[in-house]
Amino acid sequence: MRIDKELVWNCITLFAAALVIVTVISFACPAKAGNWSGLTWNTRYYNPLAYPRSPEFSLTWENYEDIGVLKAVLGKDLGLVTYQEDYLYATLGLEFATWVTLRYRDDSMAFPLITEDFVVAVPLTFCYKQWSWAVKYNHISAHLGDGADELLDTKTIAYSREFVSLHLARTFRFEDVWTGTLFGRVYAHGGYLVVVMPKELGRWYAGGGFEIAIDKFVNPYIAFDGTWNDDVGSFDMSGQLGLWRGGHGVHLDIRVALTGYIGSDRRGQLVGRKLNNIGVGIFIR
Repeated sequence: MRIDKELVWNCITLFAAALVIVTVISFACPAKAGNWSGLTWNTRYYNPLAYPRSPEFSLTWENYEDIGVLKAVLGKDLGLVTYQEDYLYATLGLEFATWVTLRYRDDSMAFPLITEDFVVAVPLTFCYKQWSWAVKYNHISAHLGDGADELLDTKTIAYSREFVSLHLARTFRFEDVWTGTLFGRVYAHGGYLVVVMPKELGRWYAGGGFEIAIDKFVNPYIAFDGTWNDDVGSFDMSGQLGLWRGGHGVHLDIRVALTGYIGSDRRGQLVGRKLNNIGVGIFIR
């Protein structure tokens, strides 16, 4: 497995700079002001449940071209510095994630690595009552693993992109005589690629989605995302149907869900391949 040394160095530099910022602000702002805080569990914009690139911890079993694959995601969003004024919150954060797909082999009880994608982002997020929004600067790079040759007829390409993205969401709460309390959320997002390799790929994307959950001890929920990706000219749809323990902004929430995806492959080395996947997974934030 080839390690992206430049990406590792950039992540270390970014994290060190964030620690310096938090330290300086913590000493510069008096505690009695009560408006500043540092190092929170998440940012003020809750990333969509069904969007394929949302950072979280997850393990999903999916079918890929009639072959079962295991998709593991190690990701998190963290709040570095937060400013509060009445109902308004503003948080400068850090997002990072690694997407890995593995193929199970019966003959050797092994999991050859197929693909690995790395994402790091710096989001500036806001929240005001039921509204939340964010501006992010993102970096993605993608690589093939040692098990790709056995499954895929493809060669490694130089894949990297840096882009600015905008995000907007609103939450709703409904009282229903049959089900109790319903929580809903709608959102829209879009972005433009400042740097992209291969250069012939399109440079923008836009989409949105919704999430609905019933307020129970374990919340049944449904989530859907539809996004137009101009890189290969594809409208991609993904969804989840399952049980959710926790909720938006809770320090720890866990979901178990059936998953579905129709559209172009979002893994960088395989971008443009058509997918029609179903799966089952566990998701933790």
